[in-house]
Amino acid sequence: MARAKGAGDKRMRGSARRDMWRSMRIMRTFDISQVAKTAGATYENAKKFVSMLVRHGYLARRGTRYIHGFSATSAGMTQAYALVNDCGPEPPVRCNKCGRAISQKCEVQGD
Repeated sequence: MARAKGAGDKRMRGSARRDMWRSMRIMRTFDISQVAKTAGATYENAKKFVSMLVRHGYLARRGTRYIHGFSATSAGMTQAYALVNDCGPEPPVRCNKCGRAISQKCEVQGD
């Protein structure tokens, strides 16, 4: 029997963000490269997702971290983030109408 077009090895749409959200919930404090690595996502995708979550109050900036293997200069430092609004296992998604982050389990205050 022939396989359906697109079936097989491709990840489901949105699964990278689900994996990043799961990693954030486990680590609680992290940087973008850690989230990308643990979720198997690209750095750019992780950066966009983290920026959206910061803008809508799910994450907060928590200073900078030293990256192992670099000298103690600005090149060896990265922004740290902390999960401050955990709304459960499903990641927040962007509303197509207004662009706001929404969740099935809670509402984010502010914005």
